[in-house]
Formats: sequence, structure tokens, C-alpha cells
Amino acid sequence: MRDDIAQICACAKKQGLYVSLSTSGILIPERIEVLSSLDVVNLSLDGPRDIHDSIRGSGSFGKMKEALDLLKKRKIPFKFISVLSAKNLEYTEDIIAIADEYYARVSFQPATLRMLYKDEPNPLAPDKDQYRRVIHKLI
Repeated sequence: MRDDIAQICACAKKQGLYVSLSTSGILIPERIEVLSSLDVVNLSLDGPRDIHDSIRGSGSFGKMKEALDLLKKRKIPFKFISVLSAKNLEYTEDIIAIADEYYARVSFQPATLRMLYKDEPNPLAPDKDQYRRVIHKLI
């Protein structure tokens, strides 16, 4: 997280903007004071513990849950964001169940077709038919 994120958020709020921040949650305990002025925190959730950790790194699910508990304790609004990839397409019901457990909304977004800042295909991006099947199921 940028060192000046508090100033950026405060300036945006002062201008009357709706301010949200998307995060894995890892730095939330260290920077919680920044988040109290936000309209919402978008917290990454990519599946149950083993799937989330396989995508975000070992231990990341536990850190996300710690951040989530801190957000709830501080009454900071949050929702979940889930990037649909080849690793978690079959776990949308688990993701929804976790969101329901916390009375939170969850938004799904597709993985990018290309690697960020490169012209290479993203190996985690499912094909269109896989996306269609999951989106139909979600609807």
C-alpha cells in the first residue's frame, strides 16, 4: 500500500467521491486507520482456504480472515471480490457460502485473457465456454 494512501483517500472523500480500495487484506492490520474513511473495502476471496492459498500464496486465506475480522470489529464496510480463473471456477458456491457467512456481497470478475503488461496469454484464464457455464450457474 502506498505510504500516501491516507492522503489520497482523504482528498478523494473531500471532493465528494465514493472511495473504495481493493486489497488482499495482508496490510490491513498495519494500515487500518486509512480504511475507516473509505466507503467500502473490496477484499479478495478466491475460494475456500486451499484454493485461495493456491492462487494468492500460502497463508493468504488466514491473513484475509484476520483482516475481515478487524474490518467487522471496526464496522468498516466491506465486500468480496473474486477473480474467476481456471483454479476456482468450480468453487463459486463455496465463495458465495463464505460471503453469506459474513452477510457480505461478492462480485465476480473474469481473469484477464493476457498477462498484465505482457502480450502473453494468461494460463489461468478459462475459455469462453467455461465462463459461460459458470455465469449461467451464478445467474
